[in-house]
Amino acid sequence: MKRNILILVIVAIVILFGYISNAKPTTDAEIITNKITTLFAHGDSITVGVGVTNQANKWANKVAAFLKVPVINRAISGITMPYVAGSAYRITPNKNSIHVLLTGYNDLRIYGTSPYALGTYEESLRAALTYLSLPKENIFSGDLIGKLNDVKIINTLDTIPTVELKSNNSSISANVYGDTVYVGYTNRCVMKDGGSLIINIDKADVATIDTKNCQSNIIYPAVKRFDNLGDKLHTVTLKASITNNQVVDVLWIGSNNKQNKKDFAYVYSGGSIFATSTYAYSGNGSDNAVRLYNAKNKQVVEELSKDGLPVYYVDVNKYFNPWKGDMSKDSIHPNDKGNVNISWAFLNTINSTIAVQAIP
Repeated sequence: MKRNILILVIVAIVILFGYISNAKPTTDAEIITNKITTLFAHGDSITVGVGVTNQANKWANKVAAFLKVPVINRAISGITMPYVAGSAYRITPNKNSIHVLLTGYNDLRIYGTSPYALGTYEESLRAALTYLSLPKENIFSGDLIGKLNDVKIINTLDTIPTVELKSNNSSISANVYGDTVYVGYTNRCVMKDGGSLIINIDKADVATIDTKNCQSNIIYPAVKRFDNLGDKLHTVTLKASITNNQVVDVLWIGSNNKQNKKDFAYVYSGGSIFATSTYAYSGNGSDNAVRLYNAKNKQVVEELSKDGLPVYYVDVNKYFNPWKGDMSKDSIHPNDKGNVNISWAFLNTINSTIAVQAIP
């Protein structure tokens, strides 16, 4: 009898031990996932989902479904990167968010590979990625900026009160902590009324930006980045150098304060897809143009990653293949299969950076 009881006890212990050892552990990745409340998707008609027949197969929807979070799709058909950046600036930075971007396709199809086109793409991409990743505690904008001398606060963007410098030598300043400082401003190309912005950090002039010296036909946000400043408190002063009716718009001053690192949002920047015809490329694009734009994308991501920002490049063309049935009948937009493949590109990059869960 005692022997039987002993055997039953041993079996029970073995079963219990096996259950415990096979129980799913609570990992750091799961903790991170539980904190993520929203997926924001940014881009053009590809991110809108033009070309799919099943709404669930939109690549952004697939990513959100896998992460088990709602998606807010801010993509708009036909827009280029400057408009994507402008839309991104209408979001209040949120540490519990993941942002996914798929950009460059319309830029290269419309503007080709001229230096100004690539430069505009690079500037506006840097503006979007920097702003979306930084915690709101690291950003000073509008009336949050310290000293306001002869300036006007306007609301050109919903969540960013713009500081408008309208007289010569008018200035603003803010104290930020970190080893990299970012200055967000507006390129007023189409208005042709932008003045020069003198940037002073710790009592030394470090740059002068001509905000009208650009060839885009729109107004768009840009960011100037200053790195290797030393991980400490920095005083940033911005002064206008303008004449007649010129104006300088300052959007924000920020830093990569690593003391707030846990409050950064994760940002994943996908490059342009390839197309299979001159028609799809609208005459201005090409396979080489895709490579050039994607190289710019990767370059911007790498510099921000070196600053400690959680920004990652997604090579969608590792999974998406227009020559193997991933394009819809219009030859321009990915079909359901293509969207699923794009989603896998993002999910595998997300998994490799925060290990949300194993991807088969």
